[in-house]
Amino acid sequence: VINNSFKLFVLILSTLVTLVIGAEVDLNKAQRVASNIYAERSNTGTMNDFNIQSVDIIDENSTNLIYIFQIEPNGFIMVSGDDRVQPMLAYSFESSFVMEDMPSTVSWMMSAYKGMISSVIESDASATEEVNAKWEKYYTGNGLNTRNRAIVGPLLESIINQSGGWNDYCPDGG
Repeated sequence: VINNSFKLFVLILSTLVTLVIGAEVDLNKAQRVASNIYAERSNTGTMNDFNIQSVDIIDENSTNLIYIFQIEPNGFIMVSGDDRVQPMLAYSFESSFVMEDMPSTVSWMMSAYKGMISSVIESDASATEEVNAKWEKYYTGNGLNTRNRAIVGPLLESIINQSGGWNDYCPDGG
């Protein structure tokens, strides 16, 4: 009886330490989280149509900071590389995330994500209860809100891509 109680105590303690300390997210965990995000957000309620075309990994100093899952036929899901940060950083089911020739605003957003995740790693900060709950939800698939979401059409029909020198002559103040 003491032996089983001790094993249970060690199991509970190790689980709590893992939740509080946080850890780098490996590719398998990130993929599982992405598949559950897809099930929740795609109005399908299932992972059956979740087909990964490719995975882009943004890393720094051999630490994976961001996983970008490119989905067939269109779309992407961006997952944090550390479980002390919100798991879902961005997603779209209408277009892929293009890593080359990023508009400056998207490049700024990616730098902000990288800086935020790197800062959490360097400071050894703990995750909040809300962040832990979201990782648990998207990792296990328990509590997914798979109700049909109303699909709101785009508010603008334009697709922005200013890969040329279009902004070179704009004043810095906007």
